[in-house]
Amino acid sequence: RATTSESRAPRARYWGSRMPKVIALLRVSGAAQAGPDREGLPVQREDCAALAQAHRLQIVEWVELRGVSGAAVLEDPQFTRLLARLQEPGIDGVVVAAFDRLFRPGRFGDYAILDHFADTGRF
Repeated sequence: RATTSESRAPRARYWGSRMPKVIALLRVSGAAQAGPDREGLPVQREDCAALAQAHRLQIVEWVELRGVSGAAVLEDPQFTRLLARLQEPGIDGVVVAAFDRLFRPGRFGDYAILDHFADTGRF
């Protein structure tokens, strides 16, 4: 984990003193994941808020995907809208509690989602 001074230096290069604006993505694939003792929505919300605060990010929108498996996230209409919002000049990226909320790390084809972030220059 980077120290505070190390984590601020790269950010200053890209955004100056402006807080980057991000969309927080929360996702549960079923009722079993929704509980507070699991990676449910309340836990993910807290984790995203903590990450945003630690990295000086401003969450401007929360997107909750309920009942969407990692295998189907790319086809979900809310997720498609989230990707479209990344084209907007005022949106700098997406924050998630864990990579597995964004895609299935065990499926190499799912890593293609990272191309979208690279292509738009957003994180």
